[in-house]
Amino acid sequence: MAPLELVVEEPIAGHFYWMIVRPAHAGHAPTIIDYARGPMRSHQAAWDAAAGVYDAYVEAEEEAMTGPWMDDPARVGTSSRY
Repeated sequence: MAPLELVVEEPIAGHFYWMIVRPAHAGHAPTIIDYARGPMRSHQAAWDAAAGVYDAYVEAEEEAMTGPWMDDPARVGTSSRY
């Protein structure tokens, strides 16, 4: 899975928006994971507003990839597949 990226854009002078995106493979558009619902006054304000959201998404993905079950000795060597 491609890592997430935090992007801040200024489509209109003085209007800054953040987006959390997953980069795409060649020939495909990136996937927008979350975005600002309204403009921020500065690049830094947009970045600061998005930082906590970005961290939460990254943490959730890391948890999904490892999960608490990975450390459970009762599950070692077990599988639900046949």
